[in-house]
Amino acid sequence: MAHADVRVTASRILATGLVFAALVTGCTTTPPADMPSRGPDASAPAGPLPSATGTWSPPPSHAPQGPRAPAPVVTRSASAGQPVTFDSAATVSLDALSAISVSATTPGEITGPAVKVTVKVSNGSQQALDVSSAVVSVTAEDGTLGIPTTAGDPAPLEGVIAPGQSVTGSYVFMLDPAAGRGVLVTVNYAAAEPVAVFTGKVT
Repeated sequence: MAHADVRVTASRILATGLVFAALVTGCTTTPPADMPSRGPDASAPAGPLPSATGTWSPPPSHAPQGPRAPAPVVTRSASAGQPVTFDSAATVSLDALSAISVSATTPGEITGPAVKVTVKVSNGSQQALDVSSAVVSVTAEDGTLGIPTTAGDPAPLEGVIAPGQSVTGSYVFMLDPAAGRGVLVTVNYAAAEPVAVFTGKVT
């Protein structure tokens, strides 16, 4: 019986050794042939390249270098009694620069002294001229701004001027005092067009 026990024990030792060898063989680090490599991806975009000095140089930027300054507004100046004619063949003039007193009749209006500006625009071109977007402003010599008001019955420029025709519009600005005051009147007869600048005294 002793010899049989020895043979059984030897057989068990041999079997255990074979299992251990199989486990070691299965844990090898060699990847299968169809497994992708874990090296660098050749398709990935390359980063910035080192410069000649060994420092990293960022890629060139094509972003805008800050906002651009707007183009200057073209203006032509004259005294209040003189017309201004532009290259577009449009002529702008002030027919009146008068001191008036207005009374508030609707919410937001103010009672007091004001300046009434009457503007005339003539179309000397061969094409229709739209003055619906015309803008007029008044500034006193000391920098005080005239405040536009709907009191005083203003009638702004509007509509389209046919070739060879003229239209007149009026604007009212609160300004205290108004009579005898030196003012600067700007008239932009149409959007994106030059500005006429008139200097005069309110009468």
